[in-house]
Amino acid sequence: MSSVEQRPHRPLTPPEDTLAQMKKTRVLADMNEDPIANKYTTNASEPRTSNKATRSFNDTQEKENPWSGSTSRTDVTQRIEGQVWSILRWENPVRSIVVLASIMGALILTRSYSLLQIVAALSTLAIGLNLVYVTFVVQTQRVFSDQGQPLHPYRSVIGNKEQLTSVNRDMVMHYSSLVVDIAETVIRGLARIVFIEDNKTSLKWLVIFYLTWTVSAHLSSRTILGIFTVSAFIFPRLYISNKGIVDAHLHQSETVLRKHLSNAQNMASSKVQDYYASARAYMATSGTTATDGINSLKNEAVAEKTD
Repeated sequence: MSSVEQRPHRPLTPPEDTLAQMKKTRVLADMNEDPIANKYTTNASEPRTSNKATRSFNDTQEKENPWSGSTSRTDVTQRIEGQVWSILRWENPVRSIVVLASIMGALILTRSYSLLQIVAALSTLAIGLNLVYVTFVVQTQRVFSDQGQPLHPYRSVIGNKEQLTSVNRDMVMHYSSLVVDIAETVIRGLARIVFIEDNKTSLKWLVIFYLTWTVSAHLSSRTILGIFTVSAFIFPRLYISNKGIVDAHLHQSETVLRKHLSNAQNMASSKVQDYYASARAYMATSGTTATDGINSLKNEAVAEKTD
């Protein structure tokens, strides 16, 4: 048997031009890569997350965070409006009384005293009352208690320094998102009014702002806010209690107003037609008189030439 000589297998190497082109492509790819994304990648050969997986992650985050997304903002706005209407309709009388008394008390206090005076007075009362209370409790324990060291009445608050100084970030995020949602709701409502989304709504707010502008020249801002607050707490409840009577009177007034508007339009239309007919008659009379005058002048001129 003839022996077949086995030659060693040599790897195929591409030409030098191809190698240079591959290196150049690799360098450009490395330059285009995101260094921030590579920072959190543990294995270079690990495939990147697809767009579908990214969208799924974002959807999961939106479900976990109820304060993100336009739909949740709408829900939050509706809940806020529902709470406000619940207070104004006196569904919970105790809550409505507390809110009304707080607003009116704040308006009365800020009318007589400055904000700095109010804060300083509250701080003085809080410190003074607590000083008397702590001193009384400590001295009572020293006299009537067998313990050597008296216990501080606020030891549960002062002893837990982490609870005293820590800030609940979830609560901060919750109320921050709530403030942003309220601001967006107010801005969106003002935009709809200013840019005339609905003529009746814009006309209603035009009258309200004009009356406020006119009344503010004679009354202070706190007085106007007080009147508005009392009206907001009184009129919705009165309307609910007398809904049938109020709706009947409003319907009757609307009918009478429409009738008067229709009569005024008909009268104005008839007056315009009468004025138009009188103007046409006057113009026709003026034109005839002018024509007769011109003809008489021509006849006189012809008679003079004949003579």
